[in-house]
Amino acid sequence: ATAGLGTAAGSSAGPDGGAVGSTSPPDGIKDLLAEASTLSSQWKEDMPEAVLFPSNKPTSRADAAILDKWITKSFMSYAQRSVEFQGDEDLIKTVEELVPILSIGLHEIVRQVTQHCLERGVVLEKIWRTYVDLFERALNETKASLRRNKEKT
Repeated sequence: ATAGLGTAAGSSAGPDGGAVGSTSPPDGIKDLLAEASTLSSQWKEDMPEAVLFPSNKPTSRADAAILDKWITKSFMSYAQRSVEFQGDEDLIKTVEELVPILSIGLHEIVRQVTQHCLERGVVLEKIWRTYVDLFERALNETKASLRRNKEKT
């Protein structure tokens, strides 16, 4: 006979003391799962939903319609949250919230356009990347200016 950890012969226990292979988790795990579910639902409300467009199949009008629906929903959600935004610091928050939405949307448009016309997609991506670089420089300069103004006051 092998020395056990206090389990009856023929049964095995998991690291948490619950039976291995049992269909329901022990109470401690249930509590953690419930808490994770609550946190997950809060995160889902605060963050834009992930939209997965299959990149290996030809695009269609349906893809454009799905993207339009997602963009519209994301902008409406942002508009509801941004009612209280005011001032320069809130401008930075606005940028931080909208840029990911814009990036996802434009990346998907570039993908769709590129599948129909590679050259057009390449040009569109160059324009977008140049715009993003310019915007990031302007945003960094604005942040630096805000810091300098705060230090003076």
